[in-house]
Amino acid sequence: MDCQPILSCWGKGKREKIENYAAYVGEGTRKRLESPFDDIVEQSILGSESFVDRIKREYLLRRSSNSGEEPALVHFQQSYSLDEVIDHVAEFYAVERESILRRKSANRDARRLAMYCAYIYCRHDSSLTDLARWFSVTVGGLTHARDKVSKDSDRKLKKAVSEIKRMIAKSGQE
Repeated sequence: MDCQPILSCWGKGKREKIENYAAYVGEGTRKRLESPFDDIVEQSILGSESFVDRIKREYLLRRSSNSGEEPALVHFQQSYSLDEVIDHVAEFYAVERESILRRKSANRDARRLAMYCAYIYCRHDSSLTDLARWFSVTVGGLTHARDKVSKDSDRKLKKAVSEIKRMIAKSGQE
């Protein structure tokens, strides 16, 4: 086995190279390394949120789906307009839709919930970048809002999420 290419960067003499490389490998076994599987989105595509979004838009939206076999694909292919989602959130919170889109909104819960619903329900028609732009945030800000809502245990917020999901689903059936 030719170890020279690997060891060439770890010191001057052969013994020093071997010891330094062994220490490096040993250090890696003692640390908790981040698993690439922690970043899996939608259970099948590994990569950043933007990469996953691009792959879905370029490849998955063109496929025909079998609802029994690929429920995530069916969900992704079912989409609502951002205007529709914002209207439902504004109606639920009894606020002006413009206040939801405003960056320094006094209606933080409504804004956060609108970003969550946009992320969940508007991905077919709009890229994450476009959705983020509507809310004047980065893609990271949009996904942070999604994560914050999905991990929040507040009953009032969970009830709001359920009601808005019901409103969106009902309007999709009309």
